[in-house]
Amino acid sequence: MPAPGRKRRQPQISFWLRLLALTLALVVLVFVGRVAFWIKTSHWDKNIPLTLVVVGPSRMGLFQIDVANNRAELLNLPQNLTVGVAGVGSQYQVKSLWRFGEIEGRAGEIVSSSIAAFSGVWVDGYIYDPNWTGGLPIRWSLLRSAGRKSNLSLFDLVAVVKATTGLRGDQVQQSEISSNLLQKKTSPDGYEIVSVNEQRLALVMRDLFENKLVAADRRTISIANGSGVSGMARLFERMVTSAGGAVVEVKESEMVDGWCTVSYSGSSNGLVGWLNKRVGCRLAAGDEQQSRAEIVVTLAKQWGDRFAR
Repeated sequence: MPAPGRKRRQPQISFWLRLLALTLALVVLVFVGRVAFWIKTSHWDKNIPLTLVVVGPSRMGLFQIDVANNRAELLNLPQNLTVGVAGVGSQYQVKSLWRFGEIEGRAGEIVSSSIAAFSGVWVDGYIYDPNWTGGLPIRWSLLRSAGRKSNLSLFDLVAVVKATTGLRGDQVQQSEISSNLLQKKTSPDGYEIVSVNEQRLALVMRDLFENKLVAADRRTISIANGSGVSGMARLFERMVTSAGGAVVEVKESEMVDGWCTVSYSGSSNGLVGWLNKRVGCRLAAGDEQQSRAEIVVTLAKQWGDRFAR
């Protein structure tokens, strides 16, 4: 028995239980906060196909996942293909493009913009995986890759991997650029230059990367080039056409600041939704009544800065 006048010492178990409960609560709050942040930074509307440039140490491809229609497409690019470097003006072979971008300090941006300008397909982003040497580039091991680089949020990256690995083998198509589209010549200093007939390539791109939501939208498009750089409206026309849209007018206009705007009549879904949510064109009250098209896209200065070759 305790000595008279001394209180029994209270057990410390309840203190440690309270401390454990508080710690667990903090962990849950942090986890919920991280998930909320990933969701907030998500830019992938799964009703619209997502198109990415995928890069490995010795290969590069154009990859599209279309969740709504349960399909994925991978177009492998020839490593000796020469493309213009968007925003720079020089030319590099595909196999050297990522390295050049690293030297410039913006590899993902340069590769994404250059392949979009070359292919005439709108590119949403990029994934670099130092372990990708062939086969399907989007797989669970990508998330464990220490050297992985991407502009996608972790939330979107996990969603892309989950959607792609959930497809059956017959729902994932891989293809190459046909040798019939390639043009080869030798430079004065003896280097082989491989290029592509862009007009013929445009037909292939539409077959591979047509967006069913865009193709189902029968509204016509007018493109006004306010970027200050010649050829940007034609590039945008190729991007719209490869997605399944119908361009009826291409014209030059006074240079304006910004990225791009879209004015329209009718619904903001379909083609307009793709232009807004994917391409990033700001919705604006515009002058579609002054055009023979139902949708008017105006390209601005930042468009020319990014895609000029």
